Amino acid sequence: MRITMIKKQILALSNSLKVKFKNAIGKKDVFDFKENYCNENETIVEIIKSDLKQYFKSPILDVGAGIGDIAFKALADTKVVMIDVNNISRHDYPCRPQHQRKKCDFYDFASKEKIKTYPSEQVHL
Repeated sequence: MRITMIKKQILALSNSLKVKFKNAIGKKDVFDFKENYCNENETIVEIIKSDLKQYFKSPILDVGAGIGDIAFKALADTKVVMIDVNNISRHDYPCRPQHQRKKCDFYDFASKEKIKTYPSEQVHL
């Protein structure tokens, strides 16, 4: 009974956070931040290419992929599933043939295929 209560409390908290943060940050906010204040994506690309790529196993889940530039540049020959809450046009931001783009929230993502994930504390894609 206690385990069931804890699961329900965690689920309620998760759903509460999901509603609170869903679409709180828009595409323009992210673009402005990355263009004007931070060059993190290029740094991440270089770190993946030089130090981390050998440890990645395909397929990879790129959560919050945005325009997909990190996967495009650093994981060109790797199968990647890129998810983002924003609708990113393949026409405006092309992706590699082995990359798949999905518009969905991380909390709603489901896949029949086993996908490797890496803790964001270690790797931010």
